[in-house]
Amino acid sequence: MGEWLRKLGYMRSRGAGRTFINYQNFEISNTNAGKLREYDAINLDFMELKDNRVFVWIETYTSPMKSVLDFLNEKLKDKADKRDLLNVLNPLKLRIAPSGVEIQLKDILLNRDLTEKNVPGTRQTFKEYWKKKYGIELSQKIQPIFIIKGWDGDLQYPAEMVFIDRYSLEKYISKIRGRKPRYEDPAKRAEKIENLFYRLKKIGDNYLKEYITIDLQKYCPTAEELLEFGGLQDAIHISPPLLEFYRGAVSLDPLDVFNPSYGIACGKKNLFITHLILPYEITEQEINRFTDALQKMFSSYRFGKIERDKDIKIIKYNISADIQDIESRIRGLDKTKNDGNIGIAVLPDDGESYYYSLKKLFPSRTGNPLIDIKLSTLQQILSGSFPGSKYLSLKFLIKTLEEDEAIWTLANAAGLLKEKTLFIGISFSRYPRERRVSKCAAVLHDSHGNKISWKVFSTPQERTITKQWFDALLFRIRDIVEKENPTRLLFYRTGTMHSIELDAIKNSIKSCSWLAQIKISFVSILDGKTCRFYLYDEEYKNIPPGYGFIMNNREAFLSTSNYDERDLKQGTVIPVRLKLEIGDDNIIDILKEYHDLTYLNWLAPETTAKHPLVVRIAERFAELTREGIPTESMFYLDL
Repeated sequence: MGEWLRKLGYMRSRGAGRTFINYQNFEISNTNAGKLREYDAINLDFMELKDNRVFVWIETYTSPMKSVLDFLNEKLKDKADKRDLLNVLNPLKLRIAPSGVEIQLKDILLNRDLTEKNVPGTRQTFKEYWKKKYGIELSQKIQPIFIIKGWDGDLQYPAEMVFIDRYSLEKYISKIRGRKPRYEDPAKRAEKIENLFYRLKKIGDNYLKEYITIDLQKYCPTAEELLEFGGLQDAIHISPPLLEFYRGAVSLDPLDVFNPSYGIACGKKNLFITHLILPYEITEQEINRFTDALQKMFSSYRFGKIERDKDIKIIKYNISADIQDIESRIRGLDKTKNDGNIGIAVLPDDGESYYYSLKKLFPSRTGNPLIDIKLSTLQQILSGSFPGSKYLSLKFLIKTLEEDEAIWTLANAAGLLKEKTLFIGISFSRYPRERRVSKCAAVLHDSHGNKISWKVFSTPQERTITKQWFDALLFRIRDIVEKENPTRLLFYRTGTMHSIELDAIKNSIKSCSWLAQIKISFVSILDGKTCRFYLYDEEYKNIPPGYGFIMNNREAFLSTSNYDERDLKQGTVIPVRLKLEIGDDNIIDILKEYHDLTYLNWLAPETTAKHPLVVRIAERFAELTREGIPTESMFYLDL
């Protein structure tokens, strides 16, 4: 398969998985990180069936990459010397195409003509070599050549085919913004796969004919056939859970949170705006219109009231000034009694540096939650054209929830299971800014999505879960667990579980005496990536949530992130892949619980979530810690 794809221009990356990228053509996307090159890419996965059959999962996608050549053209002037380049590039993690291998940069040859300079050990120029070997047309005649350390000596690469690792780039310029995700709906994705198939079918592989006969036929197997061929063990459909709103009102539709007949489970809230942080150009009249509009918006959904505090502090800042100006103003604020109090910050649409700076300072200085609103959103609210009033109102509510409060809950226990279970989502920052500590977030709630509580704490910096790390986690949640007295704990964590991590968790649990009478389950949440399932009725469609595909007694796929009765603008839904790492639960019960918990999607009730609420909150806290937000600022739900 790899040889066939290579003849179409796709070259395999040596990274995790079976990834093939076509470097022969690209499109440019302009972002805050400058130009990104978008290449067509393919992920493959294989499923062994009965009778020596093999089923190939194919995922098409677009891979955005930052070429070092573009980076240097944007960051440095023509007269930059070698020292300038090395100073800029040495802190960055660099990878080479087509392999994707991380490199060690040794030296740079400046301003080389690729139509004249030969690749060492060949009689071909760089321009000729890359065209003949990889089909890649180097776009810039004069560019630097990088000397990198190889296995058997130094290698030379044109700057255009060296790329900055995504995480390294984001650390350099912060989160990448401006690139619109290219969502491919089921019909478009099916069309791309079909076109790929016919291109593969035209390839003549004479060297294979003496060994095997290959007959490519267009074929779309059903789930029933995958069951028959042994690729899947079972397939199930899980019905939507019953949701509970104010005073026991129940419904199947999360959008009924906006229906006055149901209402929010926590009851109406009276919120007071104690601080308003906004640019200087916003006038007093506009401020009054803005706060009046917030009040009308919030009360129109029967959520309660939003009022200006009688001692409201209005803090204005100059967008063009240094960020230290606004930081000094925030440091001068005093704590206020947090009883429904909230601060509002109106930030530039590209004001990410403002956002994290305020997140670090405002909550810890004032003791109040902070809600951020884009300047463009403020302008829409003032003009009466803002389309997201429902969801902004929910955002206000969520940030002012106290522990044990909820927007809505499950009327019955998740999965309709009888055991008293506490669900725990865990996450930790793998790319901390600090050198010696990372932060762990643990979020818990009961089987109805009620009694939410969380802990964010420091642990020794680790790239994997160790016994010491898990011991610290258990110590932090002990008081909550003993208070609720469950018969079962279920831990969720996203990402692959390595065997050394699994051993560490088991040893930690075994040595924890207070867990002796509690059943423990641990589930890894993996991305389905290449695996997608469709409904086909004259056209390809996403399958609704609740369809589960059992692979074996410990692994299964589950369709989430959808709501089949709504016309949502989205790409092809990727199923989650759940793996029961610890515990003797039935995998179908694990699917049912997970499915029900995805309906606690408080921030976006028009669809179900990909991950349960506890996981989403834990990952959000971990994300904030990566940006240096102190633990004492995380006393509220910052979804």
